[in-house]
Amino acid sequence: QENLCKYITWKKSEAPPPEKEFPVLYDKKEECSGCTACYSICSQGAISMVEDNEGFLYPVIDEEKCVSCYMCLKVCPFTDKVK
Repeated sequence: QENLCKYITWKKSEAPPPEKEFPVLYDKKEECSGCTACYSICSQGAISMVEDNEGFLYPVIDEEKCVSCYMCLKVCPFTDKVK
Protein backbone atom coordinates (compact mmCIF):
# COMPACT_ATOMS: atom_id res chain seq x y z
CA GLN A 1 0.00 0.00 0.00
CA GLU A 2 2.89 2.36 0.60
CA ASN A 3 3.80 2.31 -3.10
CA LEU A 4 0.19 3.02 -4.05
CA CYS A 5 0.13 6.07 -1.76
CA LYS A 6 3.27 7.42 -3.39
CA TYR A 7 1.71 6.93 -6.82
CA ILE A 8 -1.46 8.78 -5.83
CA THR A 9 0.52 11.62 -4.26
CA TRP A 10 2.57 12.00 -7.42
CA LYS A 11 -0.51 12.01 -9.63
CA LYS A 12 -2.10 14.77 -7.57
CA SER A 13 0.97 16.97 -7.64
CA GLU A 14 2.20 18.81 -10.69
CA ALA A 15 3.73 16.59 -13.32
CA PRO A 16 7.52 16.52 -13.32
CA PRO A 17 9.22 18.41 -16.12
CA PRO A 18 9.57 16.34 -19.27
CA GLU A 19 12.89 14.62 -19.76
CA LYS A 20 15.24 16.64 -21.89
CA GLU A 21 16.61 15.08 -25.01
CA PHE A 22 20.34 14.63 -25.34
CA PRO A 23 21.95 17.40 -27.37
CA VAL A 24 22.87 16.71 -30.97
CA LEU A 25 26.13 18.45 -31.69
CA TYR A 26 26.03 17.86 -35.44
CA ASP A 27 24.23 15.77 -38.02
CA LYS A 28 26.98 15.93 -40.63
CA LYS A 29 30.69 16.46 -40.06
CA GLU A 30 30.46 19.65 -42.09
CA GLU A 31 28.41 21.11 -39.21
CA CYS A 32 31.33 20.81 -36.76
CA SER A 33 34.67 22.60 -36.90
CA GLY A 34 36.28 20.41 -34.24
CA CYS A 35 37.18 23.47 -32.16
CA THR A 36 36.67 21.60 -28.81
CA ALA A 37 34.54 24.39 -27.29
CA CYS A 38 31.82 21.89 -26.37
CA TYR A 39 34.39 19.50 -24.91
CA SER A 40 35.96 22.30 -22.86
CA ILE A 41 32.72 23.65 -21.39
CA CYS A 42 31.21 20.30 -20.36
CA SER A 43 31.31 20.24 -16.56
CA GLN A 44 30.25 16.58 -16.49
CA GLY A 45 33.08 15.30 -18.68
CA ALA A 46 30.45 13.83 -20.97
CA ILE A 47 32.10 14.89 -24.22
CA SER A 48 35.20 13.32 -25.66
CA MET A 49 36.96 14.21 -28.87
CA VAL A 50 37.30 11.17 -31.11
CA GLU A 51 39.51 10.96 -34.18
CA ASP A 52 37.78 9.96 -37.42
CA ASN A 53 39.34 7.93 -40.23
CA GLU A 54 40.84 11.10 -41.76
CA GLY A 55 42.50 12.22 -38.52
CA PHE A 56 40.03 14.98 -37.59
CA LEU A 57 38.63 15.22 -34.06
CA TYR A 58 34.89 15.29 -33.49
CA PRO A 59 32.90 15.43 -30.23
CA VAL A 60 31.06 12.37 -28.98
CA ILE A 61 28.61 12.56 -26.06
CA ASP A 62 28.53 9.91 -23.34
CA GLU A 63 24.78 9.78 -22.66
CA GLU A 64 25.34 8.22 -19.23
CA LYS A 65 27.25 11.32 -18.09
CA CYS A 66 25.27 13.96 -19.98
CA VAL A 67 22.76 15.96 -17.91
CA SER A 68 21.27 17.74 -20.97
CA CYS A 69 22.27 21.23 -19.83
CA TYR A 70 22.90 22.20 -23.48
CA MET A 71 25.96 24.29 -22.62
CA CYS A 72 27.75 22.46 -25.43
CA LEU A 73 25.26 23.78 -27.96
CA LYS A 74 25.22 27.28 -26.46
CA VAL A 75 29.01 27.62 -26.71
CA CYS A 76 29.31 26.23 -30.24
CA PRO A 77 30.67 29.00 -32.51
CA PHE A 78 29.99 27.00 -35.64
CA THR A 79 26.22 26.74 -35.37
CA ASP A 80 23.26 28.60 -33.96
CA LYS A 81 21.29 25.69 -32.53
CA VAL A 82 20.24 27.17 -29.16
CA LYS A 83 18.98 30.70 -28.69
